[in-house]
Amino acid sequence: MVNSITLNGANVAAFSQGSAGIWDVHIRIGGAAGTGLQSDTCPKTSAKQTTPKTESIAASLLLHIIEKASAYIENSWMRTADHELDLSDHSQINVYAGHGVLVEWQGPIWLWGTISEHHQLYNYQVSNAANGFMGWIQTETPYQQSSPTALVPCMPQDSWNNPDFSTCTEASCKKSWGLHVMNTSDLFMHGAGLQSCLNTEDCQEKKVEIACSDVHIYDCCRDYY
Repeated sequence: MVNSITLNGANVAAFSQGSAGIWDVHIRIGGAAGTGLQSDTCPKTSAKQTTPKTESIAASLLLHIIEKASAYIENSWMRTADHELDLSDHSQINVYAGHGVLVEWQGPIWLWGTISEHHQLYNYQVSNAANGFMGWIQTETPYQQSSPTALVPCMPQDSWNNPDFSTCTEASCKKSWGLHVMNTSDLFMHGAGLQSCLNTEDCQEKKVEIACSDVHIYDCCRDYY
């Protein structure tokens, strides 16, 4: 990944219940005036685009919740823009960010009503974590995948526990994980809408991966529209 920027981080431990939190926050990459990542610089192309424009590679990670953090996060949206907001065409754009929300907490932590959309490798990853709750989460796969796949322009890094898609044989498998969980205990989830944004039922093979983890999920919906 050329751009290694991390936009936001939760890196404090609450000293009392509710003392560390994020409410009503919209973290957005591109799509608006002043970003340099708009429809005039990063347009969607009709051709198969396997090499992203360098100027459209925007960030590495939108939100990082580190190991020693504890937080209550509600009604927050972590988004790599997929459409133009300020120019008159309001058209679809191709902007690239490697990772959405990376969670490495030891808890307790609550994610309630959060959205992570259009990130190349994953939208939510919970790794080496414990004691967390995620409720009413939503994800969307980047519109441009599989042209290119999730591996472009983001090469997986072992130090970040990145998914490497090594078991995939088709391009429809090499798409952003909605939820990627590994080496985690006592994770509870109630309500997940994981969307692939195409009006077909075979555009993405896999949306959730759970490995070596103790996870309890109620009401997980994989959606196409």
